[in-house]
Amino acid sequence: MPRHVATVRWLARLITPGAWLLLATWGLTQVEPALLTVAPYARFFCFAALAAAGLLSWYYSQGRVLFSALVLGLAIWGLRTLPASADVSKLAVAFLLPINIALFASLSERGTVTRSGLLKIALIAVESAGVVMLGELRGGPLEAPAHES
Repeated sequence: MPRHVATVRWLARLITPGAWLLLATWGLTQVEPALLTVAPYARFFCFAALAAAGLLSWYYSQGRVLFSALVLGLAIWGLRTLPASADVSKLAVAFLLPINIALFASLSERGTVTRSGLLKIALIAVESAGVVMLGELRGGPLEAPAHES
């Protein structure tokens, strides 16, 4: 019997912080005055959370988290700044984002200011430039499937 109690306590500790945050967020979305008060600050909270992830990962020398936060931040910023006609770029961001996060999770942790870290930053820069160049294309062969629906 004590083993089952320990397992339940371990599971409760595993999900408790996230469950409380999820419950608080759900509560804010259900109450109209709270939703109207919090809505203008939602985008600032998003960038603050990404900045905190970046700073903490840099402080603890966790390149995986830093590069994932960088990719997420670029994706959020890029989707907001891309023109509405850049459907191919938006599809590229949606396709590349999970691939990058999975890639960074599977690669070994070697730090951020090493050859491996610089190669990851170069990969992010090349992908960002590619997405921007795709957004500037008009009427190319990649845009035709995006408009067929």
